[in-house]
Amino acid sequence: MKRSSDAAGRRWTAGRLILWMGIAVLGFIAGFLVARSPHQPIDQRLPSRQESSTHDHSSTQTLWTCSMHPQILLPQPGKCPICFMDLIPIKTDSGDKDSLHPREIRLSETAAKLAGIRTVEVKRGSPRIEGRLIGKVGYDETRLGTITAWMAGRIDRLFVSYTGAFVKKGQEMAEIYSPELYAAQSELIEAVKAAPGFSESRLDMIRNSAARTVKAAREKLRLLGLNQDQINSVIKRGMPSDHITLHAPLSGVVTKREVTEGMYLRTGSPIYTIADISRVWVILEGYESDLPRLKIGTEIEFTSEAMPGKIFSGKIAYIDPFVNEKTRTAAVRVEAENPGYTLKPGMYVKAVYRFDLSGYLKSEPPLLVPAEAPLITGKRAVVYVAVPEKEGVYEGREIVLGPRGGEYYVVEKGLKEGEMVVARGAFKLDSSLQIQAKPSMMGEGGAPSPTGHIHTSPSPTPETHSGHAAAEQEPEKPLSISPVFKQQLGKAVLSYTLLAEALAADKDKDARKSAEDVLKALASVEGSLLPATMQKEWETILESIKDSVASVRKGSDIAGTRKAFDIISKGIIAAVTKMGADAGKPLFELFCPMAFDNRGAFWLQTDQEIRNPYFGAQMLSCGEVRRKLSRDEN
Repeated sequence: MKRSSDAAGRRWTAGRLILWMGIAVLGFIAGFLVARSPHQPIDQRLPSRQESSTHDHSSTQTLWTCSMHPQILLPQPGKCPICFMDLIPIKTDSGDKDSLHPREIRLSETAAKLAGIRTVEVKRGSPRIEGRLIGKVGYDETRLGTITAWMAGRIDRLFVSYTGAFVKKGQEMAEIYSPELYAAQSELIEAVKAAPGFSESRLDMIRNSAARTVKAAREKLRLLGLNQDQINSVIKRGMPSDHITLHAPLSGVVTKREVTEGMYLRTGSPIYTIADISRVWVILEGYESDLPRLKIGTEIEFTSEAMPGKIFSGKIAYIDPFVNEKTRTAAVRVEAENPGYTLKPGMYVKAVYRFDLSGYLKSEPPLLVPAEAPLITGKRAVVYVAVPEKEGVYEGREIVLGPRGGEYYVVEKGLKEGEMVVARGAFKLDSSLQIQAKPSMMGEGGAPSPTGHIHTSPSPTPETHSGHAAAEQEPEKPLSISPVFKQQLGKAVLSYTLLAEALAADKDKDARKSAEDVLKALASVEGSLLPATMQKEWETILESIKDSVASVRKGSDIAGTRKAFDIISKGIIAAVTKMGADAGKPLFELFCPMAFDNRGAFWLQTDQEIRNPYFGAQMLSCGEVRRKLSRDEN
C-alpha cells in the first residue's frame, strides 16, 4: 500500500513539471510571433538599452591605420606591420561619410596632429628661379700680351725662363743678338754725326735731306722694337750694339714661353705670352632651358671648391649665339674681378643665377603655393584645401600649375588668394579618403580636370618633374615610335634599374658607377628615330638626366646621389611613358610617399617586390606599386 502511494506521488510531480515546460515553450513561441507581427514594423520598435549602446558604440568606433599603407586596419594603436610607422586613428562614423562631399575628409584635432597636417595661406608673390650652372675660369682675352721678335736674330739670354712667373710692366724679359739691329744703329749714328755739317749748307735741299736721314734712321730702330729711351741711348753712346733687350708690355703671368736660349728667330716669331689675371672670364655652360632666362648684365654668383664658403660675383658679358651640338649647351661668359689672384684659370666653378618670374608671367604677381603642397601624378596636380565653414574638413582639388620658382609653384587655376592649402600631409589625407571608400584624388576619376596645362619648370634641377602635362578635351592621336628606339631606350632603362638596386643596397660607389652607365646607355639612344614633334622633348629629358649625373659625379655622399636619382627617375619615367621602351621585362612604377620630407618620389623596377632606393635598409619595403606599364609604354 505504501509503495503504490509513493509511485503515484512521483508520477504526479513529473506530470506537473512537463506541464510547466510546455507552458514556457508556448509563451516563447507566442512572444516571437507577436514580435514578428506585420502590424508593428521593425523600425518602429524601440531598441533595448543594450542594443542602443551597441549601436552608438559602433557608429563612433575608432580604427587605426597607416598613412602609407591604408589597407592596414587595426582596432588598437600601434606600429604598421609593413613599415613600422605609428598608426593614426580614423572614425568609422557613417553619418560623417554621408554628410561630406566625396572629395572631402574630416580629421579630428588629434588625428590632424598625428598626421602632421600643416596648412599655409595661398598668397601672391614674386617667385624667383634659382638656376645652377657649371663652368671654369679662363683668361680675359682682352688682357693678353705677346712678345714677338721684331727682327731676325738669336736668343742669347732669357731673364724669365719658366711659365707661371709673375712679371711687371717694363720688366726685362729677353736679350736678342741681331746683325740687322747692329746695322740700323750704325746708320743712325752716322746720320747724327753728319747732320751738323749739312746744317751749315746754304742749300735748303741738303739741310732738309740730312734731317730726313736722321729721322728715317730713328724710325727704323723704332720699327725694330726699340723705344725712344733706347734710341736716345744709342745716339748718346755713339757706338752700335748688336743686342737688344725686350721688355714686358703689361703686368701679369707668363702663360707661354716659346723659345730657349740659343734659338734663332725669324721676324714675328712669338717669344712670350703674358696674361693679366687681375680680371678673369668665367665660361659657364648654359643649357637650352637656361638660355631664355640669361641676359647680358645678369648678376651671377659662383663658388669654387678650392675656396669653400667664399662667394664670387660677376655679370654676364656675352652669350654664345650658337649651341654646341654635342653638349647641347651655349657658352655664357661672365667677367669677374680677381683681387689677389685667388681665382686661377682652369678652376671649375659652380654658379647660381636668379630669375624673377613675376615680370615674365604677368603684370600682377601670381598666386603661389609651396612646392611640397601639390600631389603630382604625371598629368595631374592635386592639392587639399581647408574648408573654412567646416572645422577639420579638407577638400581635394585639382589645380593647374605654372613654372616652379625655388620653393614655390605658380598656380594658374584652381585656387584663390587667402585659401588655406595643405603644405604637408596631403598624401595622408588622400590615403584616408581611400580607407573611407571615397575616390582618391590622385586617381583619374578623383575629380574633373580643369581646362589647361600643368607646366613644369624647364630647368634641370634636383627638384623639377620632366615634361608638360595636359588635360585635353580630345585625345591626341598616337605617334608611331620606331621599335629600334624602344629597344635602345629599354637597354638604358635596364641600366637605370641597376642604379636603383645599388641605392636600395646603400652602395653609393656602385650607384655612382651605374649613373655613368645610364648616361652612356642614353647617349647611344638615337633621338633622330623619334617623330620630329617628340625630338625636342627627348632632348629636354636627356639634358635633365645629364645634369643630374654630373651632380652625382661631383657629390660626396649617398644623400646627394639619391636626390639626383629622383630627377633621373622622372626623366626615365617620362621617356618610357611617352615614347615606350622594350626592356624585354615588365616594368613597374613604384612610389614612396615619405621620400624628401614626405614630398614623395617615384622609381621603376622590373618586379613588384619593393626595394626602396630612397631609404635603403632604413625602410627597404617602404612604398607601393602604382602601376604596371602598358605594352605601349613598355
